[in-house]
Formats: sequence, structure tokens, C-alpha cells
Amino acid sequence: MLIGSVLVAGCLITLGWAKEIVGHFVEEGEFRRSCTVALAVVAIYAVDFAINAVQACCRSLIVDTLPIPKQQTGSAWGEFAPMLRRRS
Repeated sequence: MLIGSVLVAGCLITLGWAKEIVGHFVEEGEFRRSCTVALAVVAIYAVDFAINAVQACCRSLIVDTLPIPKQQTGSAWGEFAPMLRRRS
């Protein structure tokens, strides 16, 4: 879970600074723009996979700590908990 969290942070930083990162390696022009878009797309896919890894760990932790009759409800609430936290 910790590695997934670090990957999420790294991918988000890469996504936010894609233009500057590519600018260090590629000269000005159309190729630089294409490389920037490609890096941003790769960062989006990578952050998606990393978030799924973190969520899977969190859901399994919730299910493992609850008694058997409450595991299904806990898993459902664990999936919606991040959405509830963002609204407040």
C-alpha cells in the first residue's frame, strides 16, 4: 500500500510537470509537444493502476478486520468512503 501511494504521488507530479520534464530532454518543436502528450497519457494510465492497487489493499484491510456478517457491508462502504470524504 505504501509503494502504491508513492507511485500515485510520483505519477501525479509527473502529470503536472510533464511539459517541463520533456523540455529537459527534447528541443522546442512539434516533437516536444507530442512527447509531452505521450508522457501525460502514460502518467494517467500509471496513476490509474497505482490507485487501483491502493484501493484493493484498503478494501482487503477493511474486510479482514470485520466479522463475517459485516464484511459485505464494510466492503461496500469502503468503496464509497473516499467519495464521502471529498464532499465534506
